[in-house]
Amino acid sequence: MSVTLQDIADRCGVSRVTVSHVLRRPDNTRYAEETRKKIVAAARELGYVPNHVARNLKQGSTRLLGLVMPFNDPGIIDGIEQLAQARGYSTMIQFTPMPDPQTELRALRAAVERRVDGLIWQSAQPYAVSGAVLELLRRADMPVVLLQYPLDGAPHLDVVSFDWEDGLRQGIRHLQAAGYASVLHLLSENCYAPQARRADLFTHLAAEAGIPSRVLRGKLQDFTGVVRDYLREHPEPVGMFGQHWLALHARNAAESLGRAVPEEVGILMLGDMRFGGGFQVSEMSRPRLSTVDLSGPELAARAVEGMISRLRKKQADSERREYVIPARLRARESTRPEWSDLLSATDETPSGASAPAATPTPRVYT
Repeated sequence: MSVTLQDIADRCGVSRVTVSHVLRRPDNTRYAEETRKKIVAAARELGYVPNHVARNLKQGSTRLLGLVMPFNDPGIIDGIEQLAQARGYSTMIQFTPMPDPQTELRALRAAVERRVDGLIWQSAQPYAVSGAVLELLRRADMPVVLLQYPLDGAPHLDVVSFDWEDGLRQGIRHLQAAGYASVLHLLSENCYAPQARRADLFTHLAAEAGIPSRVLRGKLQDFTGVVRDYLREHPEPVGMFGQHWLALHARNAAESLGRAVPEEVGILMLGDMRFGGGFQVSEMSRPRLSTVDLSGPELAARAVEGMISRLRKKQADSERREYVIPARLRARESTRPEWSDLLSATDETPSGASAPAATPTPRVYT
């Protein structure tokens, strides 16, 4: 059984109110120094642990934020947790790995039942949110900041998102300007709805740029074989575009067939996985992977800033805010240099290729 303030009061022969005042402010000169020392010592000996939840509830706040994510993205989750802690908030983290309405509903209900002060949420199915979820959020009457995608049925909620469209456009233009004959979007069969929509957007943007494209689908665990089969049937230079582990599968497939990266196969990672200590998947790969960088730490910072602002009621509750994190192309060793760089050195156009339809977005070589 946990130690209570009354237990300490009985040990010291003082009132419960006195114990509460002293433990909250040990330097409180309203009480004699000997009394204060006795109470602090007794609390330590008995192993007293303050009930911050109960204390905060009396003040109308739990100092707890809910964070619900469909998967573990350390760059985002660590950032939110650390920034919230710096503002005096703890974080209740839950994952909803299955795009199932009941899974998300249970996670959100658990956060509400814990009386979190606010909720930061990335839905796995933002285009098909259940009425029960919308009703729960309405009744909870708490600040909600959405990550990545707005919710159908809840256009009033704040959103912090990446500029996916510009990121895809930059990546396509880069692969086109590097002279690849076609571009390929890699997509896991068990992807979330937003990822499937992003593949459709990729197809549209590639057509707009005038370069042949295809979406290559397969099971995540078998994706190296899926890419290998494609490369066997298509000997022409191809640029591949995939998130995180899919880009690594593409690299493994090219390596197993002896297809040179970046000369024959260009690999561009959409986003990057960041871990503690600055570890980045793109930098640890050999060759280092070119990326369209979508900053998880910046997304985390914007989300926490937006939440704290809501909690402090600096803006009217009815005013929806949206933050868009820009995409930035980082060309490394897994894609060819762009034509403009080759032309400046040779004044020649790569054999068998034609100039891109549009001027590529400025890029960063690292």
